[in-house]
Amino acid sequence: MLADLIGFVAAFFLMLPAGKDNWYRFAEMRQRRKAERSTWPGFRRIAAEVWKQKREGYSAWDSLFISLGGIGLMLAFALKLAGV
Repeated sequence: MLADLIGFVAAFFLMLPAGKDNWYRFAEMRQRRKAERSTWPGFRRIAAEVWKQKREGYSAWDSLFISLGGIGLMLAFALKLAGV
């Protein structure tokens, strides 16, 4: 049971960076589509570019969550092998 709980938390940590990246991609595309029919297309293009830069930028939190997720999965696997 403990290994399952650790595995669940680790999978959640691994999901966070990917979910954030997908949200940023969605927000960027939404702004680009709005720019096509906007009265101020320049503003919408700038907003889309901001989302793109935010998505492509380095995030220490993403690295931390990926590291913790990987360690958690290895720990869960080791606990399963040990029979805990």
